[in-house]
Amino acid sequence: MNRDLVTSENYLLNSCMDFSATYMAVSMLEHDLSKNVDLATSKTVNALHKVIIKRVHSSQRQSYFLYRKAAKTLSYLASASKDQNLVTESIKRLKHIIADSVGPSHRAASEALGSLPLKIKGPSLKDRDINKV
Repeated sequence: MNRDLVTSENYLLNSCMDFSATYMAVSMLEHDLSKNVDLATSKTVNALHKVIIKRVHSSQRQSYFLYRKAAKTLSYLASASKDQNLVTESIKRLKHIIADSVGPSHRAASEALGSLPLKIKGPSLKDRDINKV
């Protein structure tokens, strides 16, 4: 599994010119990380970020689905990783994509960032007085 992850990362960082191969590499990366999120490194985040920000495939009709898969994998890292530096880096990269892109890549990153869970504590429902809510 680790070898597949490294192969996918290297492909995404170095060549990713073919749309189908890029989509499959992102899918393999997502699959490997869903089995063991601890395999993720800064290189993983860089590879996913590069797929979205380079926009090599933006002229493809189905580019949104590639960008969405990469962005969802970044958001998965942000929510599931135990490494706080990786969490911070993943969120930072998603924000960077939103700030610096347009079209399908912007939409995919916005949806991924918007899907992250928030740590909001609601009002206490033990109080029966509606004015306190």
